[in-house]
Amino acid sequence: MRRLALVLVLTFVAAPLFAIDSPTATKFLRAYVDAICTENAGDHQKAVSTITPFAMSTAPQLSKSAKEFANGELRASAISAAWAIVNEGSKMEFAVGRRERRDALNALRASFGKSISDGPKKGQNELEIAAATMAYFLTQELQDVAHPRRMSPRGGSAF
Repeated sequence: MRRLALVLVLTFVAAPLFAIDSPTATKFLRAYVDAICTENAGDHQKAVSTITPFAMSTAPQLSKSAKEFANGELRASAISAAWAIVNEGSKMEFAVGRRERRDALNALRASFGKSISDGPKKGQNELEIAAATMAYFLTQELQDVAHPRRMSPRGGSAF
């Protein structure tokens, strides 16, 4: 879990380089979740064909995530996918609406079980870790995570 948190914090720093427009992010999120759920259902070919159209995207995180998924690098793909749905502006925020995130989370829960949104756990396989990473990310409020240097009320670091 610490590794996931570290990766997410580090990638927040690079988010301005990878922002994409909302319609593309929404289409990608739907395709990514469909691919994960299809893979879980046992149809590898269909899962790969669902995400492959994004491999040629000019948005680096979309392309990277799609290629990683097709190559079986599911953990890395989930992290790239998480950043593909984030916009960077004056404040960091999701590039997809709350409804789309909720629908994606519900699809992941339907395919993997409700506990998938608790994040990756020991003993999960690569596919479950990828699904849990995306589900956990979809439950977060980015504004709180995007400011890791804010101070706690007692004067120490919030972390």
